[in-house]
Formats: sequence, structure tokens, C-alpha cells
Amino acid sequence: MCAWQIRLYPRDCKLDNTFASVARVPYQILLLNTFVNLIIVLCADSHIVIYGIQQKNVQHGMLGLI
Repeated sequence: MCAWQIRLYPRDCKLDNTFASVARVPYQILLLNTFVNLIIVLCADSHIVIYGIQQKNVQHGMLGLI
């Protein structure tokens, strides 16, 4: 079971899980940074993972990880 997650919430919505975009990460996150439309993650197992961020729904400002 994966205990670590990255969660994105739209700026205009409540911090509610129904609006969240969730990516499961296998190891603890040591460092998280953003660059343009990317999230760069350094995990405890020394791997660097790069996620792209895209807007799923223009009307509701929903975000998604790719």
C-alpha cells in the first residue's frame, strides 16, 4: 500500500477531496518544487519524479497530473 501522495486542489474551490487530483508516490517526498507547469519531486529512494500539470476543466478550474 502506498502511504505517500501529492494532492492538487484548484485555487477557486474548497480544500475538499472531491476537487483534488491525487498522485500516489511510493516513497517519502524529501523535496518538491514547481517549474512552469511541472512538479519536480525528490523521493527518499533518491529518484526524481516529474509530473506535468494540466487544466482538465476550464469552467471549474480542475487540475490534473500527467
